[in-house]
Amino acid sequence: MPGLVRARTLCGNCWMDRKNRKTIYVYGTQTDIVTEENFEKRLSVLPDFLQEKVLKCRNFPDRQRRLSGYLLLAHILSRWTMKAEAGSPNLAHYRTEAGGKPYLCGYPEIQFNLSHSGRYAVCAVSSEPVGIDIQERRERHGNLAARFFSQEENEQLAECHTEEEREELFSRFWCAREAYVKWTGTGLSRKFSSLEVNLKSGTVMEWTQGAEIEHTGKREAYIRELFSEVFSKDYFLTVCSGKEAEIELEIMTGKEWMEEL
Repeated sequence: MPGLVRARTLCGNCWMDRKNRKTIYVYGTQTDIVTEENFEKRLSVLPDFLQEKVLKCRNFPDRQRRLSGYLLLAHILSRWTMKAEAGSPNLAHYRTEAGGKPYLCGYPEIQFNLSHSGRYAVCAVSSEPVGIDIQERRERHGNLAARFFSQEENEQLAECHTEEEREELFSRFWCAREAYVKWTGTGLSRKFSSLEVNLKSGTVMEWTQGAEIEHTGKREAYIRELFSEVFSKDYFLTVCSGKEAEIELEIMTGKEWMEEL
């Protein structure tokens, strides 16, 4: 199809047999597909309750980003439904859990997650729970690293030779955390300080404490950082899943797909 950029990569280690590996489909678009001139037309595609979510955004850039994400999801569902043979889900089935994680009512076999930042909106779709986050580079992060990152992560930040390297590493750690809590469905209620990101192994580990102070456990998830020539170097994109997975990335660079909605 014209106007598309495709890539394939792996999440976690690469030793798994392909037939046993899940696939996560990641789609992205630039949010400037929505303009002030076509906003009302594009908004009308959504069911009323999602239109209200868009209109509650504080300013046009925020409305633009949220609407772009919903339009992207609508397009994906029209294609992914045929691939999964899962009936005919659409945006009318969109719901959110208590922690804010979205799902399709009546279609548990289709798991998805949305994110947007700056000039981009992205969506991940899979048959297993998935989290995705895109972040524009954070130039000033204050004392967030000291408050929420592990000792190992802070040591890695301290070893950076330049402030630019430090900002990039901070953004990668933060993006991985966001993807993880979106995978779990807990949102920001999850304590970031209980997480530790290992970019080398492609994992996020969460330390949990039981009823007794001496009892601790851990929960691990797989992450994959995605880089595309479409995104500028100021954006970071991370996918999180409970199992190692193959990633298929597709970026819509044109507007043709939107005209089909």
